[in-house]
Amino acid sequence: MLIAHQYNSYTINGFNFHTQSYDENRSVQSSGVVLAAESTCFERGNNDTQVVGTNIYYGIIKEILELNYHHKGNVVLFKCDWADNRVHNKWVKTDQFGITTVNFKHLFNTGEKSSIEPFIFASQAAQVFYVADPTDTEWVAVVQPKHCDLYGCDAAAANEIFDDGNE
Repeated sequence: MLIAHQYNSYTINGFNFHTQSYDENRSVQSSGVVLAAESTCFERGNNDTQVVGTNIYYGIIKEILELNYHHKGNVVLFKCDWADNRVHNKWVKTDQFGITTVNFKHLFNTGEKSSIEPFIFASQAAQVFYVADPTDTEWVAVVQPKHCDLYGCDAAAANEIFDDGNE
């Protein structure tokens, strides 16, 4: 028997993830995700040489689902809207300063293209934040926080995180 639970938030890999609807009236955004997916193919004209490439996908969490397989194991999935990155520098761009911007008005996992899977394992997700571009309201800049928990960072990084400006 399969049991499914739906959540508004989930903590994994040291990050607190939220659904977009849960984030709507909150001061902190936690629904942005990035997935780096490796793919292997053969070099054109040479069937013996494999080429490994990495595709970066930027998304917004719509649903968080936990599937429990009758107490034989469980898996947590994030259902996301993914920005269309299939055409280089069209809806996901990186400028000369290394700033990546994304246009979420152009998704590739919409209803008419249901063959493209909207789900990822929660364990695959890294957190990002999206900051509105003041010059073009359809675009957002991607900010990836540096992950640091109390046990896994050096003293300088910890001081930077917890420094409130007071001596």
